[in-house]
Amino acid sequence: MAELRKSVPPNVAAAVGKSLEKVAADRFDTAKQFMEALEDHAFTHSTIADAPAVAAASGRSRSVRMWLPWAVAATVTAIALGVSFRPEPPTLVQRYQVSGDQILASGGTAFALSPDGSTIAYIGEDLQVFWRPISALEPQVVAGSEQSRAPFFSPDGRSIGFTTGPPADDRIRTVSLDGAPPRTLSGDHFPGAAWGDDGFVYYVDIEGGLYRVSDQGGDPETLVAPGSDSVGLLRLPEPLPGGKTVLVHDFGGNIAGSRILALDLETRELTALEDGTHARFAHGHLFWIRERTLFAAAFD
Repeated sequence: MAELRKSVPPNVAAAVGKSLEKVAADRFDTAKQFMEALEDHAFTHSTIADAPAVAAASGRSRSVRMWLPWAVAATVTAIALGVSFRPEPPTLVQRYQVSGDQILASGGTAFALSPDGSTIAYIGEDLQVFWRPISALEPQVVAGSEQSRAPFFSPDGRSIGFTTGPPADDRIRTVSLDGAPPRTLSGDHFPGAAWGDDGFVYYVDIEGGLYRVSDQGGDPETLVAPGSDSVGLLRLPEPLPGGKTVLVHDFGGNIAGSRILALDLETRELTALEDGTHARFAHGHLFWIRERTLFAAAFD
């Protein structure tokens, strides 16, 4: 380097000379050492510390100049070939639309989103349950889900529950998205169940009573009997995390006068929270609707 350009600082020439040594043990151990040598004005390399050594190295530098372009060309060619033959990465779905005529209202809420936001479920053609990962372009249908209503997800998002059958003989059914056979949990209920993280599915019947049943099946448990003196018509249960409380909506026969109640599952006491309906809990907040307006409040 000193022969080709006399303005090159001696430490830079020494660092480059050391980096080109034939024996690996004579070269730098790390790129950091090479960088430090380039910045250290006191750095010297024994093989090029004096003029004769520099002259001796000049022949090697000429040799390096001869093969360096070929090495660079080979490297660039290899990179170009690697890029050209690399398969195109799959296109990730960023946005899609589920049009209104694809979602059919049939009692209860016709659309559901999994807790982690990765999958949607809705009631579609022939009143079947359709589900679709948000990264997929086409939905899949739940086999045997004709005449269904009100889909809902399990807490882990790997199963879907729904109401199925004619209104006079409806029942709650769950199906695993992993391919396990469907399971029937309970009959005689009003659309709009919810799956708690305590292993129970909460639902109401047509007369306004509140119940829960194990997500493995079995006999249902009455939480609030229909026709109780303190409440009217209960709808839309929403179990809170931890399995201690479930929100429920008391319509009292009039949606304009509906209120949100919290049921303590241990004491079975009901506490009135707010006037409104469609309450949901997420990220430490309670969300609800009153007079077509969405409200939120911190909620523990």
